[in-house]
Amino acid sequence: MDDKLARSQAQEKRIAKRTGGSRNAGSGNGWIRKHDVTSDGVLWEMKTTNKRTLTLKVDDLESLRREAWALGSRPMMHLELGGRSYVLMEESDYFDIQDKLCTVSAPPVNSPASGTPSTPAGSTIPIT
Repeated sequence: MDDKLARSQAQEKRIAKRTGGSRNAGSGNGWIRKHDVTSDGVLWEMKTTNKRTLTLKVDDLESLRREAWALGSRPMMHLELGGRSYVLMEESDYFDIQDKLCTVSAPPVNSPASGTPSTPAGSTIPIT
């Protein structure tokens, strides 16, 4: 097996395992399940290279976007470039995910962690 194919398959396996997803067999040459990994609500396309540059085409992004939306999934691209890994997604998906994370991680207004004192409904705080 050539080095590029081995790196590509390792990338697919790693992301499928990390996301609890599955690899799409024959994704590079098939028409039934396009793109590389399907996980819960996300369709992934993988790109990897040992070179210092990577060509990214609008057609590839649009194809991923169309297929993801047809499946009711978010389109995401995983890039391995220059020894680092990156995730590329649409801006609207990034802000949607960020908003959900902030909502989940922010303590409720009346919790001790928020610094706002909690009082039972209808009660008052004495001022001394």
